[in-house]
Amino acid sequence: MKSRVLLAASVAFAFAGAVLAESGALRTYVLSSNQAVRLSVPQGWTGTVTNSLVKPVVTVRFSAEKGTEFAVLMTFGPPEGTNTLRADVERAARKLTGASRQGRADIKHLKGKQTEGYYFSLTDKAPKPGEWKYLTQGVVRIQGWQAAFTILSNDPGLKIHERGLDMVRSAVLVSPSPHVY
Repeated sequence: MKSRVLLAASVAFAFAGAVLAESGALRTYVLSSNQAVRLSVPQGWTGTVTNSLVKPVVTVRFSAEKGTEFAVLMTFGPPEGTNTLRADVERAARKLTGASRQGRADIKHLKGKQTEGYYFSLTDKAPKPGEWKYLTQGVVRIQGWQAAFTILSNDPGLKIHERGLDMVRSAVLVSPSPHVY
């Protein structure tokens, strides 16, 4: 499931990157010349920022400072299509349920101070070596922006799912300042 999800998350974009170290504090990432997003990033997570060369899209890929226990991707861009967020998440879930232990996805509501959307979680029934076992994926709106997110891990004891969802809930739009990433 790992390679399919990562490929789907990155195929549409050509990126230029910069690596940032996170300290567990609030971090701000520039989305456009007049908008930025502030996230409460868990301590020990590192973020890599990539910008689309074609669309007004910014992706932040979070991982452990040391090791490869998980990957969390958040892709910010303007809302696309006319479907509701729930319909978008249901469509994404249908594509992945065949390879899951659950066989179907339970779509859940997610709400933060400025975020609202939907997500689902699945367990890969037969992950190949190097692939992820646990997946949480969804979409939220943050005022005039949309953020698709994917949370991948192999160890439920790390609580990556919960920490990742808390980070998504924490997203708020702010004006960029000279001290953003």
